[in-house]
Amino acid sequence: MKRPAAISDASSTSEFDFLSGCFNMSDWHTPYFTINMTLQEAADSLMLVSEYPGVESLEWDLEELYQRDVNWKRVERKIYPYLENKDKPQFFNSLTVVLLPKNGNTIEESYSDSVDWKAPEFTSAYAKTQKVGPINFAYFENWDNVKDTGSRAGRIKWNKRNTFSVALDGQHRLAAIKKYVEQNQQSSKLDETRIPVILLIFDERLGYKRNYDYSLTQIMRNMFIDLNKTAVTVTRTRNIILDDNDPFSVCVRGMVSEKLGNGYETFSYTPPKIPLNLVDWHSDLAKFEDGPYVTTILGLEWIVRRLLGVKPITDFMNYKEVASQIKALQRSLKIDLSDSLTRLEDAESIDLRPFYYRKDEKIDEIATICENFLSKIGSRIVDVFTNLTPYKEFIDLRKKLGSDTVEFITWFYYRKRADEEVGYTGNATKEFENFTHKLRSREENPVTLNKLENILKELNTFKTDNLAFKVVFQRAIFDALSIHMNLRSHKLENLIEEEELPHPDVLLSGPTDSEEEPSQTELFDYSQQRTAELVDSLNQLYSINSNIFDYRYSYNDEAYGDKHFYFWQGTLLNLELTIDFTQAASSRTKELLLIILYIYIICKSDTAFLDVTGEYDKLVEYLEEDGENEIHQQLMWMIRKYNNGDSLSTVVRILRRQDEEYDSELAKIETISRIRHIAQLFSA
Repeated sequence: MKRPAAISDASSTSEFDFLSGCFNMSDWHTPYFTINMTLQEAADSLMLVSEYPGVESLEWDLEELYQRDVNWKRVERKIYPYLENKDKPQFFNSLTVVLLPKNGNTIEESYSDSVDWKAPEFTSAYAKTQKVGPINFAYFENWDNVKDTGSRAGRIKWNKRNTFSVALDGQHRLAAIKKYVEQNQQSSKLDETRIPVILLIFDERLGYKRNYDYSLTQIMRNMFIDLNKTAVTVTRTRNIILDDNDPFSVCVRGMVSEKLGNGYETFSYTPPKIPLNLVDWHSDLAKFEDGPYVTTILGLEWIVRRLLGVKPITDFMNYKEVASQIKALQRSLKIDLSDSLTRLEDAESIDLRPFYYRKDEKIDEIATICENFLSKIGSRIVDVFTNLTPYKEFIDLRKKLGSDTVEFITWFYYRKRADEEVGYTGNATKEFENFTHKLRSREENPVTLNKLENILKELNTFKTDNLAFKVVFQRAIFDALSIHMNLRSHKLENLIEEEELPHPDVLLSGPTDSEEEPSQTELFDYSQQRTAELVDSLNQLYSINSNIFDYRYSYNDEAYGDKHFYFWQGTLLNLELTIDFTQAASSRTKELLLIILYIYIICKSDTAFLDVTGEYDKLVEYLEEDGENEIHQQLMWMIRKYNNGDSLSTVVRILRRQDEEYDSELAKIETISRIRHIAQLFSA
């Protein structure tokens, strides 16, 4: 039997101090060795699958073992730039590396002594040395049994020619390290920066034990799949809560109070904040149709982006998209981000690195964006939640029932977690039961489970069928607000009997050449006024007939033989008379909400407006008479979107429900009937 020979040449790795352990949770025993390497050592000693010469001839199924090749776009656009970024602290989790015995171009099934392995030699004397194939171990203490404490610390080195040291977990991090080393050969950081590495070596002499007669290839494949399968992706909600480098996440958090214990007084803060106990902060869902909340973290992020007119960016090396985002923020918030644009140009033309908003002691662009957002737009979002009647009534109910306490919200949180468990037999259920028991058994103000469930039932009953608590409708409200705030010269003195108002430019569009730049005060007043108009129009409708906020709300129109009309049909009401929760449905609903808003504004100044809603053509003539009246123009535009022959229009969907093809006369009936019904309600 051949013993591993010693070598001392360039094929040897450095000597690495290790601490060892063994995972003995089952009939399988898996020994591991924790070491740390410099960036240079990792690049030289560790390999990607694709680096191995003759990889195409290996007898084991690499595709199955590693599931996917290295995603170089991810490496080059995300991980490598993270290493390059000098403005952020950096750290990598441990790489998990398996040392496979390699004989020529063949991966051996074991470190059998039948192979003429060449293990590197140590130059110093140690209490004990042990060669396992091409790997050499030196121990600081002597030991007889691998379970002895003396086996837990020492040094390790291996022959790179006889060892395939492949990353089992962390291929993309290793790829980024290799790229960094290649691009920064003269940098002192290559030897100063060390990364944690866990080595797996499957040999019985080290404590390895297997339960089945699996080949080394099968073991590697199973372990790789298990490691990657159990990796948890951070949820979008958690990212928003924790990310300090994303301005939109910071804006969302800025609108919400910091603690569950903060009461409704946060509505009166400057700028105002939504109490955390009204926001679903724990789930990764946008819906809030049951439970104690009026919105969610995900919902607020959507609203923030919609009112700022920006889309999410996943690749900050897509310089065109980043430039569009920065310019949109400048327009929306009237702030100077010219330095951001300059750094973006540098990132594209010089460094080829991702763009980051600057956040340091001298300049904090994220803080600037957030502060301006909260004062100019965020306050308007809070206005909707405080003043829209369904939300206001729900908050009053929360107060009346005493459901605004930390205990109730925490109880509901545990309850939702328990609901997610099959059979209510897991740890989340035990956690829920323990918390409920503590509330019930405490000496001061004990609360029974029955009382908590009754409170929740009453809250859910209030929300039932109310559109204000459907995410599709809430999005439509803020979508409508974003458009209403976009009107350039809404001359209210022509429509409402009050003092002449200034005509500042809106938040989401820049001034024309003939307009003066509005002051910050004018911008604030303007956005406040626009929000109040939209909220007032919906509140007025709700006070006259609250049933209109039921998605199945319907009425009969005497003008058309007492025909039955479902008010929301074609917008958010499906052909099957169920709610359509798609973004397209939200967009169609937005159009109807704007029609409601513009009719409300017109009815306040023209009591005879109802008279022109008897016929479609008569209404069009009325709206087109004053070509400069922007509210008339907007209403006409929305009406045409509502009833055009496009396959995606609301009227086409309504007629489809009636098994009718699109017909302009039928389309006019469906449109004018709803307009007249709205005008009748406002004129009541």
